[in-house]
Amino acid sequence: MRAAALLLLAALAALPAPPGPHFAAVSLWGTPSSPIIPYPGMLEAPLTVQIVYGGPATLYDVNVTLEPSWPLEPAPGQGPPSALLPQLSPGQQVELTGYFAVAPNATPGIYRQSVLISYVGPQGPGSSNLTVGVPVIGRADLVASAYWTEPPVVYAGSRAVAVHAVIVNYGDAPAVNASVALVAPGGAAVLGQSNYTFGAVPPGRELNLTFLLELPAPEGESPLAPGQPYPEPLNATPELVISYGGVRESVPVAIDELPAAHFAALHRGEASAAAGSTCRVSVELLNVGGAEAKFVTVSALPSDVLTVHVSTSTNPVEALYMFNESLGDVQPGGAGNVTFVVDVNPGAPAGTYHMGLLITWLQPPTMQPMAQVVEVPVRVTAPFSILDGWVPEYVAAAVIAVLVVLAAVGAMRRRRAERR
Repeated sequence: MRAAALLLLAALAALPAPPGPHFAAVSLWGTPSSPIIPYPGMLEAPLTVQIVYGGPATLYDVNVTLEPSWPLEPAPGQGPPSALLPQLSPGQQVELTGYFAVAPNATPGIYRQSVLISYVGPQGPGSSNLTVGVPVIGRADLVASAYWTEPPVVYAGSRAVAVHAVIVNYGDAPAVNASVALVAPGGAAVLGQSNYTFGAVPPGRELNLTFLLELPAPEGESPLAPGQPYPEPLNATPELVISYGGVRESVPVAIDELPAAHFAALHRGEASAAAGSTCRVSVELLNVGGAEAKFVTVSALPSDVLTVHVSTSTNPVEALYMFNESLGDVQPGGAGNVTFVVDVNPGAPAGTYHMGLLITWLQPPTMQPMAQVVEVPVRVTAPFSILDGWVPEYVAAAVIAVLVVLAAVGAMRRRRAERR
């Protein structure tokens, strides 16, 4: 500030002597030892305005007042900074200090503020209206420097994808009232937190954010198998919305799904078995999707009613093969057959149950692991009995007759024994 004052005095000395008092003013945010870069949206910070009196005569009862205007916002409860001096000599300085915030919708630039000066001079009372430039030069620049999805390639039928974003403030001032949100496209939804808010993001600060996006799974009729549904590839574009200090920017994040394999279970008649028995469950698995499936494996999922039959003499390695079957690679429109020997729970009531088959494969071109579950119906009947179809009254009579015959036979054996 002292150097600025000396420059002002030198400039004033070089000017022709004005007819009345002459003043000049400069402003500084912060202090000379710790200056502050002012920026739009800055909270209350000290602003010092230094007024230098260039003469020519001594003034008395001097009142100096800073009248702030937009974009300066005085701190709550603070009046206009002012100073009252009984005497002001040529070359003397006056400092006014106050705390001000900067409006968030201001743009970088120099803003003219008024300084009102009243005094008593040789010619009597007088006043001057001085203008001082107050700089607002800082600028925040919050940018999505990187963004990607996980997995990096999304396939048809995927129900969720993670969107990662790296947001960096490349400006020289904090980004105040900052927020970053992911806006889902139609049919999709953001799971969990969809909006992150920050009071201020300092210059150079990096924000690593993650959003979880639930995707719709539109179905269409497979062109490879009429009547069979399959997941259609989806093109969706969620938006990253970055807001700060009156600025709002949208960054599209394109999600283009690639075709994927999808399997339909073609049943060759409904498998049927009595409770407590064993049956064979066979199914043809048709790839109705739009892409090849590599290294396809089908695994039988056990339930309380249906389990894969494994004899007690089977070793664990053989048992593993009984639960899983490999189909190799299956092209679009291709099919494979699997058969499992299944035990039915002897306590299962009669009815139709569904056996789950877990299909896993690697999806080209990224060889991403994929999985799908299909269900195969199995009809369970009541266990066989020689009394099936008998009327209950006849059953009771037959039991009594059997008991009578057994009693008669026992009596005859006792008599023969007594004769001997």
